Amino acid sequence: MSEKQVKSTISEDEEVAGVGHNKPGGIEAEKLKSLVQRFEKLEEEKSAIQDDIRDVIQEVKSQGFDVKIFRAMVKLRQVDSDERDAYFYTLDTYARALGFSILDLED
Repeated sequence: MSEKQVKSTISEDEEVAGVGHNKPGGIEAEKLKSLVQRFEKLEEEKSAIQDDIRDVIQEVKSQGFDVKIFRAMVKLRQVDSDERDAYFYTLDTYARALGFSILDLED
């Protein structure tokens, strides 16, 4: 590649790199910095929440509860009661087709 081609390539790359950066019409440095700081703060909060969730799960274990069942209960509480009833009815229908019942625990 000749020296002229190298200079031409560099200037094209510089033009492409300028899109969306501190060029006219691009993102301002302060706005970018603000967005990065917001993201970092949210990541810290997410990490703290994940730590809190781990603590609750550890407490669930230490109290002798089944973690899988505990998580299932949390999910079920988030579902509308009609939707939850339909879920259990369908689950029981499938179970009966396989020779056992979910809802009739006395069988």
